Amino acid sequence: MNLSGNTGAPFTIPEEIYNNLITAEGVEPGSMTTDLYTITDQAFAEYLNYRLAGQGIIVKEGNTYQIDKEKAAAYTGELQLSKAAAYLTELSEAGVETASTKITNVDGLQWFIGVTNLILTSNELTTIDLTILVNLESVTLNNNWIATLDVTKNTKLTVLNYNASSSSSAPTDSKLTAIDLSKNILLTTLSMTNHSISAIDLSANKALTSVNLSGNPGAPFKIPAEIYNNLTIANGVEPADN
Repeated sequence: MNLSGNTGAPFTIPEEIYNNLITAEGVEPGSMTTDLYTITDQAFAEYLNYRLAGQGIIVKEGNTYQIDKEKAAAYTGELQLSKAAAYLTELSEAGVETASTKITNVDGLQWFIGVTNLILTSNELTTIDLTILVNLESVTLNNNWIATLDVTKNTKLTVLNYNASSSSSAPTDSKLTAIDLSKNILLTTLSMTNHSISAIDLSANKALTSVNLSGNPGAPFKIPAEIYNNLTIANGVEPADN
């Protein structure tokens, strides 16, 4: 048997068959049982299926989509799931039925523990749990409705973009009032405009080169002068008095 060079290789085949092979390329022995997780949000499911086509991570049976947990865990790189205008066009032209439907629930994302770049711009998420996605380096959540965001476990994070939604349909409690960035010491880029943040501590974020906190009630926020002086973009902040 030779199945090498295929996207899914090495394929797991029954051990009794594998042991009879003289040539065994692109296959390995093991159980055929696959641990699958059903995705409840159809827009999320179809977007993942479109983005990860041909990789065997998303399994479709009828109108039901499931995540192969093992393959999802092995996936590294970017998950681009934006519903900004340009991507709506892309999805529509690709024939994705829920192209214009916003994602409201990302249950299943927790299995993608190797993802480094996550983009969910212009959806209608009210909650998101990033605590298990410890390999994240860049997160973009612009124009969602998330009022609480925990990034204390995302210690590899260098970019955090979550500018608040200006949509008239956004719930009244759809903006951040506070965020703890004390564990994100590698953070270089921070943009969280038009939220309801009245105070923020950036004293631990000495790697910052770009900050935009404009539109928050606490702006301009006073931050350590040593950090402010390293910024190439400094909106909504000013150096604290020595």
